Amino acid sequence: TRVARVSDLAGTVSLQASGDSGWSVATLNYSMTTGDRLFTDAGSRAELEVGPFSARIADSTDLTITNLTDHLAQLGVAQGTLRLSVYRLAADDSVEIDTPNGALIVRAPGHYRVVVPTNADYTLLTVDDGAVDTYGPGLAQTVRGPQTVRLSGTNPIDISTVPPRRNSAVDTWSADHDAQLSSADCGRYMSADVAGCG
Repeated sequence: TRVARVSDLAGTVSLQASGDSGWSVATLNYSMTTGDRLFTDAGSRAELEVGPFSARIADSTDLTITNLTDHLAQLGVAQGTLRLSVYRLAADDSVEIDTPNGALIVRAPGHYRVVVPTNADYTLLTVDDGAVDTYGPGLAQTVRGPQTVRLSGTNPIDISTVPPRRNSAVDTWSADHDAQLSSADCGRYMSADVAGCG
């Protein structure tokens, strides 16, 4: 059964286990699964490795693993910034990101950024490369990279193309980790989807 491994941490990152109302300190190599939640304080960040993709969150981000099975990964972003790197996507696999302004279903390997500003009624989706289907009330559109769109409202949801944001520290950090994984030799001896490979 697939799990999400906490593979990198910086600063103060809190974990709320499924079914628990309290919070604890997130630790490296912790195995997260359906219902678990992470929150990063200011100046903090965290990385999750989930088989064929990595999810990296910037500071002040609230991320929930809504559903995680061998063929489905559903992540909820209530606020903050998520960088998602999808290295492989099998025909029977599905990766979905749920935001306050609609659902984003990844359709191809690629690199993606989702920003949900605090106390704002919109979500920014950047597709560096790859493709995402956007869904919600009044919304059904495919976004292909390179492109940044803004999803506004909830019912209906409006979509518009906007200028891309400048790269931030989390973008650089994510790109560095991608480069490290692509140059790793462990794939010669085991499946590249094994947690810790790279």
